[in-house]
Amino acid sequence: MKKLLAIASMLTVAASMTLTTSTPAVAAGSSYVLMCKAGRGMWVDYRSATNYLIVHFKAGRSGGSNGVAAGSCTWVDRGFRANEPKRICQTGVNDVRFIMNSSDKITRLTSPKAPYVKKILNGQTFQVRVKNDGHGCLKVTRAGV
Repeated sequence: MKKLLAIASMLTVAASMTLTTSTPAVAAGSSYVLMCKAGRGMWVDYRSATNYLIVHFKAGRSGGSNGVAAGSCTWVDRGFRANEPKRICQTGVNDVRFIMNSSDKITRLTSPKAPYVKKILNGQTFQVRVKNDGHGCLKVTRAGV
C-alpha cells in the first residue's frame, strides 16, 4: 500500500510540474499571421472616444497559401475553426483620418497605427499579426507583417 501511495504521490507531483511549466507559455500566448482580403463582408468599426478599432470579417475556409476570398481572413496554414473570433481588434488607434465626398462615400482612409485600414478601403490584401484574447477578438500585436 505504501508503494502505491508513493507512486500516486510521484505522479501527482509530475503532473503538477507539467502543468506549472506549460502554463506560462499558454498564458503569454503566441501571435500568428492573419492574411486578409478586403471586400464584401468585411467592415470597420472605429470608436474614436476609446481609440478602439474593430475589423469584422468572414472566416476563411482554407489556409492562405490557397488564396484569400474577398471579405475574409484566414491563417497562413489553415482555415478558421468554428470557435475562433471573426474580429480583429486594435487599441490605442487615435490617428484615423478619412475624407468623404459629397455623396457621403469615404474616398480616403489613413492611420499610421493601423495602416491596413487604407488597404481595406482600396480592396487590397493585408496581413496582421494577432493573438486570441479569449474575449471574442483577435488582438493586433503587430500591424503589417
